[in-house]
Amino acid sequence: MHKSAVIAATVAILGVLAPAAQAHAPSGEGRTAEAATPCGFHTTTGLYPNQAHYMHCTQEPYAVKVTVDYFVGNDGEICVQANADAFLGYVYEVANAYYNGRLC
Repeated sequence: MHKSAVIAATVAILGVLAPAAQAHAPSGEGRTAEAATPCGFHTTTGLYPNQAHYMHCTQEPYAVKVTVDYFVGNDGEICVQANADAFLGYVYEVANAYYNGRLC
């Protein structure tokens, strides 16, 4: 296969895949940190490693109740602002966190 044919085929494939990737991209909702901060329960690495966080991604501006499952002790509830990353503790303390369907 000639080099020009390989380039043409690559461009054609990328042209087909690019719109599909854009179709599933988040709307942005005006937040610049959305790409860097995942929605829901997540842990951190890098500069501040081993932290547990929760981010409730929504278009609604309401604070929501999140249940936090701890490895030791009683589980608890906290209020989390919409589209804001909430620090929950450290990974050796927090097993999971999830939105429980209620508003604060």
